[in-house]
Amino acid sequence: MARLELIIRIFCALSVVSCTKQANQSFEPPELTKQATGRPVAPTVRKPRLVATETTEEVFPHAGNPFAEKSWNRSVEVASSPPLPPPLPTAAKALAPPLPFTYAGKMEQSPGKWTFYLSRGDESFALSKGDTFDNVYRLVDADASRLVIEYLPLSEKQTLPIGAE
Repeated sequence: MARLELIIRIFCALSVVSCTKQANQSFEPPELTKQATGRPVAPTVRKPRLVATETTEEVFPHAGNPFAEKSWNRSVEVASSPPLPPPLPTAAKALAPPLPFTYAGKMEQSPGKWTFYLSRGDESFALSKGDTFDNVYRLVDADASRLVIEYLPLSEKQTLPIGAE
């Protein structure tokens, strides 16, 4: 502990000595002269005179007329670009995806009212005319040989053959 205290005291002493040295070196008061009245007067400082090699008009061409026309735009010649290629042909009308269903059978519920059974993988659907299924298909029409199914997002009708039973 005594050693640390000694180091701190030495550091402080050196700092004080260094600061006093700098203060004595950096400040030199100007010599005062006496006027005829006997009062001390600070010396006059002569400023160096700057000599301009260029006139103001050369450095600032619009300095003389504050209302002269000014523009930030540069006059740049634009090279002509090659003509644009013709537009690509528009995409053909979007088509509904192929029907992912398989016909599984039909059953007559009452005279003239049929229920049709379709399957897709592990799913099965029991449908009558006008029913919407799988959120995007509707059974529109049916006869002995086919089912007409509408793909709702595109309002496109597709046919699923069922054969004659």
